[in-house]
Amino acid sequence: MIFTVVMAALLGTGVAVAVRALSPSAPRLAEALAGNRVRSGVDLYALTDDQRQLRAVRLGDWLQQRVGHTRAAVLNPADLALLDMTAGQIMVRRLFAVLVGLVYPPVLTAAVITAGINPPIGIPLIGGIAAAAVLWFVPALQVRAVAAAMRREFNDDIIVYNELLLIQRASTAGINEAIEQAAYAGNTWTFLRIRDALEKARLATRQPHDALRALARQVDSEPLLELANILRNSELRGTAILTALRVRVEAARETGLARLQIEASKATSRMAIPYSLLGMIFVVLFGYPALHQLTSL
Repeated sequence: MIFTVVMAALLGTGVAVAVRALSPSAPRLAEALAGNRVRSGVDLYALTDDQRQLRAVRLGDWLQQRVGHTRAAVLNPADLALLDMTAGQIMVRRLFAVLVGLVYPPVLTAAVITAGINPPIGIPLIGGIAAAAVLWFVPALQVRAVAAAMRREFNDDIIVYNELLLIQRASTAGINEAIEQAAYAGNTWTFLRIRDALEKARLATRQPHDALRALARQVDSEPLLELANILRNSELRGTAILTALRVRVEAARETGLARLQIEASKATSRMAIPYSLLGMIFVVLFGYPALHQLTSL
């Protein structure tokens, strides 16, 4: 019994460590932008870390060039752009996952042999290959899940940006000024991405709505793309921007409320599953003694 518990703990610990190490974190754009500033002094330890990261990126890019075109390694560029990551970085995570999958079953088998049990020699080999094949897809699945959550957050922030833009435009500000002022009214990572895109557009002498459209296509954000099209049409055709923005804000609110209602319904449905299982457990616990007595007569 104790041996089974120890083996289960080792297996669970290995899986938890692998999943935690492979989980992509949300981008911290503020720290990234702050890191681009010129810093005084030289940190030798930071320089060593940068060199290690550069080697890892080169290794990931090298692997991406050779196997990145295969169906098992294809990633959504919009998801990577949203996470501010490259395909090479994900390839490094995949390489680490494969190594964990290949090494962990033999280590677990060695622990079993140490305990006095001699499993077939093919178990660590087959288990390692199977674990490596499964863990190969874990980083991509995590990127997809995190990107989906971040895209929902991004689109929610775009609704707020629409309202701020409407307020700024109604206060007799020019359309380009309103776009800039609305972007600096928020402090979330979405507004930081918008400000960064507008700053690059200003340096490249491009229109702000073109920068918003490019950002929307880069991260696959339909609300931001619709807003950029409204701004572009107002400039080309001279349409009433305030009316169009009001309609867009109302539509975005209704869409957001509908999505929240759907998510609440799904959450309610999921809550019924554990309650049902709990009820079944109670039925078994209280019914088994009576059933045992009836069958023993």
